[in-house]
Amino acid sequence: VNILLGNAETEAALEMHFPAPRLVFETDALIALGGADFSAALDGARLEKWRPAGVKAGSALRFPERKAGARAYLAVRG
Repeated sequence: VNILLGNAETEAALEMHFPAPRLVFETDALIALGGADFSAALDGARLEKWRPAGVKAGSALRFPERKAGARAYLAVRG
């Protein structure tokens, strides 16, 4: 997921198990998700895995349902 954002492959990423946290972004960001399918939703809209997504400050990222896999990964550009 780091490579999708132009980050170095070795940059930190958040590894999550289900149930995953609810995350609220304090600043605008560019993110990418990979790994398990936890039905990610950004402000209620489904968020695709393996694609960069712009996030506005104040947006909430939720993972309401485990559909497949055991570990999801979240990377933030920069």
